[in-house]
Amino acid sequence: MFNDDEVKDNPQEAEKLIGLWRGEDAVGLIHIYNFRSDRSATYCGHSHLMMNIVSLSTTLYPSWTATADRVYIEGGITLYNHYNRNGTLVGVDGSQFKEFQLSRIYDPHTGKGTRKIPELTEKIWTGYYYDKIVRLEFRTDGTMTRTTTPNAGWEGTAEVKEYTWDITNGAIKMSDGTTDAWGVGLYISRYSSENNFIFAEFGDVCCALSDYEGNYLY
Repeated sequence: MFNDDEVKDNPQEAEKLIGLWRGEDAVGLIHIYNFRSDRSATYCGHSHLMMNIVSLSTTLYPSWTATADRVYIEGGITLYNHYNRNGTLVGVDGSQFKEFQLSRIYDPHTGKGTRKIPELTEKIWTGYYYDKIVRLEFRTDGTMTRTTTPNAGWEGTAEVKEYTWDITNGAIKMSDGTTDAWGVGLYISRYSSENNFIFAEFGDVCCALSDYEGNYLY
């Protein structure tokens, strides 16, 4: 996985970090990391600052590892100044160089989420995963449709899959009858002019999604 001899993979330390992490830095940027058990990872970020509009696009990392004190991506590059503190992810703000702690908001070992989930039905949830646009439609009868279409500038065809869903242990549990998926809440708006956010992991795609088609937060 890693060619850099200076980076020594520590499987026990990496195991502590598997899951979905969320934290806010000193300037109000929300960082969301999804460390997968297959050692791939994703990142997305957004801001709650007024008039600061940030797209929830997803950055993919093909591989990652952890040492006793740091997190690395392929090639031995420290992951955005993030550190491993005994199984807790700690970041350093890139502009003010202040530390901030991230919380694991979904643990795949227990299947539990820690944040409130917004009302899911009667909305179209939209997110972006590399070359795909992902749209989820949850229905009150416990079924859900996932539609993926090519992102702007990419070729491909639309794909539609049907799932069942419910909320268990603070997480959205989804299944297409063959594979299971999960989701959690990221942000619940207090105002009608703002958007709500969730995160969904299907294995082949995962991303943050909002209930606004443009997928921006104002």
